[in-house]
Amino acid sequence: MTETVLLGTIGIRFPGQSLHWDAESLSIGNHADAQHFISKPYRKGWEPAWL
Repeated sequence: MTETVLLGTIGIRFPGQSLHWDAESLSIGNHADAQHFISKPYRKGWEPAWL
């Protein structure tokens, strides 16, 4: 449910546009500006272990 809500908040930023979510790769393949909201850059030494 969290994934759906968070994707909805990204969708609100791009009204009238279709965003194609690929759950397997965790990416929005058709919109680079929306993809920017999926992850953020981390400072060196502070990267999460799953990256």
